[in-house]
Amino acid sequence: MLPKTFIYYNLFATVSFLTFSAIFVLFYWMFSKKNYDKTANIVLVLLSFALALSFSHSMFYGDVSSGYSSTIFNNLLTAFSVSLALISVISSKDMMREKIKYGEYYFLLFTSLIGSVLLINTQNLLNIFISIELISMSLYGIIGLTKQNENIESSLKYFILGSFASVFMIIGLFFIYIQTESVNLSAITKFYHLNPNSDLINISLMFFLAGVLFKLAIVPAHSWSLDVYCGAETNVVILMVGFVKLSVITAVYKIFSSYSSFAISKAFYVFIIMTAVIPNLSALFTQNIKKIMIYSSISHAGYITLSFMGPEKWQAYFYALVYSISAVGIFSAVSFLEKNYKNIEYSNIKGLYHKNPGVALSLSVFLFSFAGVPPLSGFFAKFYSFYNAAIGGYKDLVLISALASAISLYYYLKILIPIFFSKPEEETTLEFSRNNIAIIYFTAIITVLMGIFSNPIIELIKKTI
Repeated sequence: MLPKTFIYYNLFATVSFLTFSAIFVLFYWMFSKKNYDKTANIVLVLLSFALALSFSHSMFYGDVSSGYSSTIFNNLLTAFSVSLALISVISSKDMMREKIKYGEYYFLLFTSLIGSVLLINTQNLLNIFISIELISMSLYGIIGLTKQNENIESSLKYFILGSFASVFMIIGLFFIYIQTESVNLSAITKFYHLNPNSDLINISLMFFLAGVLFKLAIVPAHSWSLDVYCGAETNVVILMVGFVKLSVITAVYKIFSSYSSFAISKAFYVFIIMTAVIPNLSALFTQNIKKIMIYSSISHAGYITLSFMGPEKWQAYFYALVYSISAVGIFSAVSFLEKNYKNIEYSNIKGLYHKNPGVALSLSVFLFSFAGVPPLSGFFAKFYSFYNAAIGGYKDLVLISALASAISLYYYLKILIPIFFSKPEEETTLEFSRNNIAIIYFTAIITVLMGIFSNPIIELIKKTI
């Protein structure tokens, strides 16, 4: 065990640097007379340095004061989250030149990243609440920042519904503290073992989890995501399905694995069935590719939570890592399509393969990975998630999820068939951003490699978790 000063430095050096970066970028934007290119380049440099800083101290681990703890895996997860933020900025850098008119965009991006880093490293329900609120407040602002009507509408919807979710979390926190006189997960677990028949602690934790699961868009608290994701700029959606969703999944699993009573397990049982089935059925009747990917995102949250039901932990984290990198790639591809097509229904992008075979092939990689086709990373993520739930005694839940996953293959193919087997209706050249294309190709390659080399990644998670 390393001295606490080193552990403290490991956890908060990255947070301190990100805080400095947020303030610096905001003031630089103001004093550089709103020079977008220079500001964006500085953001990339700062995020690159933050990535190097977080990764270089990944071997420092142990308990830190104020309810935070640092493990090797959490340190690596922090570095991965920063890398997702960096990839997101690179992907949207050129395309957002005309849309970003306010320097607060990158300030809010940094603050949401700070919230995600803190969320990954905490073992305290109050800290989880504060971190989620920091992320949410940042997203409320960043969604409506372009001041388009649909963006403002999405921001307001997210704010109003997110406020209700926050109230549930506060109520849960209040009653948990009244009973346990603590908000640390370890103290709550100890209290439950001493009072196994306490219904009030179950109800209190369900209130808190209801707010957290809202942020994860678990059915039935999922309807907001379709309106918000569709109304927000796609570059913001990339952030939300990337490091934000990864950190929230981490928080939910910490709570579930620390305290999993019979009542909460049964509640998750119902949530998983609804989250696996309802979005996949809804996607069957949707033609807009962005909406289909949003429904797909919701269903994958269900598959990830399915792995919670098993005896081992690493499957959930592996699935979250695999999904986050593929989600960033697929929504970067959606951003490319939006730049070239007014309507991105799959019937309108016929012959994309003949115009840009690289993007078409990358899309097929992402979609087949989401469907669970071997040897792509999504196959191994689903297989191990389902297997973990099966050995945990939830074979019926695995069967339902597998059938729901089979449905998704149908609507993924509905997207790919016109792309590869139809001729383009117009002989126009597609516009593209080099940064955006580079990220699409990069994430597609990573999606393939994470499948081929899944064993080393899994072993690393097992050893460091």
